[in-house]
Amino acid sequence: MDNSAVVVQYDVRQRNTAVENYREAADKAIDQLREELETLDQLDLQGGLRCEFMMAGDGNSEEFNSFLGRELFFCAHHAIHHNMIIKVANGSSSSSSS
Repeated sequence: MDNSAVVVQYDVRQRNTAVENYREAADKAIDQLREELETLDQLDLQGGLRCEFMMAGDGNSEEFNSFLGRELFFCAHHAIHHNMIIKVANGSSSSSSS
């Protein structure tokens, strides 16, 4: 997989999509992502890419060098963070993850 021209823009995404509103669409998207991730090998994970982040609320962005494996790790870590926020918001006080 050649990631050299890829720019990941974390702050730019569509809002109010079917994935956000319909569980079936989310399940299908997750299945598709899982299938794609399972095809990656070590070289794919080391592939370079650029990430664009908005550093302040003024709308200006900066680009940084990264690699696919690092960005996938970041997304997994960020998902855990969001799951814990949901758990707290739902009033669960158990420290075990489920």
